[in-house]
Amino acid sequence: MARRHYRRGAPPCAPPMHLALADCDLDSDARTPTGVASEAPLHEALRARGVTFECPAWDDPGVDWGAFDAVLIRLTWTYHHRPRQFRAWLDRVAALVPVFNPPEIVRWNMDKRYLQDLERAGIPIAPTVWLPRGSAVDLAGTLESRGWSTAFAKPVIGATASDTMRMRTAEERQEGQAFLEAQVARQDMFLQPYLGRVETEGEVSLMVVEGEVVHAVRKTPVPGDYRVQDDFDAVDERIDVEPELARLALAAVAAVPCPESLLYARVDFLFLDDGAPVLNELELIEPMFFMHHEPRCGAALADGLLGRIEAARGGRGSA
Repeated sequence: MARRHYRRGAPPCAPPMHLALADCDLDSDARTPTGVASEAPLHEALRARGVTFECPAWDDPGVDWGAFDAVLIRLTWTYHHRPRQFRAWLDRVAALVPVFNPPEIVRWNMDKRYLQDLERAGIPIAPTVWLPRGSAVDLAGTLESRGWSTAFAKPVIGATASDTMRMRTAEERQEGQAFLEAQVARQDMFLQPYLGRVETEGEVSLMVVEGEVVHAVRKTPVPGDYRVQDDFDAVDERIDVEPELARLALAAVAAVPCPESLLYARVDFLFLDDGAPVLNELELIEPMFFMHHEPRCGAALADGLLGRIEAARGGRGSA
């Protein structure tokens, strides 16, 4: 992936910009205090560069998106509840101003079957069985044929551990059959072995801006849980970037359709029983970036964004 470099600490363009950092409803439970606080370094970096901004909800019908110079998708943490409406919003806004990440990348990333593309590109993922909406579910048969003793179910379009279930014991597997039948009746799902090391080692996330790994965090759930989001009181801490994870993260980013259009990414890893890392998710839409652990991530994101807007302005000017 080609890397862009822009002058740091000063606005790379004129006249001054007015941006939208797309958010969700201020009263939504999706906006956790930690998630909102994590955005502060980005806000400070934009102000330091003379940029004004607002944080309108993506689904607010009263917003004039054409009044902004660009839209950066940030806390749109309700999009998975209304994916069709969110796609329509993307198309409508992108017809007016530049959107980052670009809509074609966002649409690809909304559906977790993108993992198939990454696996074909050589990125390691957990073994996966895809369960299309309306298909028959035979959990016991699937586990037997795959040689799995545990399972974990997720929706193809989802966020914040919504509609997920772990199945470790006989009782959980029995409950899992009913759970999957109910879920597959209304949405596409997929099944993977439950990676139990998440309970002790958590999930490791690498933040990538303009093709460079900026920092990494480990998210550890509360004892007995598997959910690594702060919504469920998980703990996040900054860790050193491991070279092997950085290599895998950048390889995953390079496998994205039109990777040169990608401004930011969060690359999430879990670990198999033998400790080998597998890509859990590649977050290209509205990832929490844990900038409270690394303020320079806010500066990197601001500089990358402003540089891309300036490049887009130059392209329109020369057209």
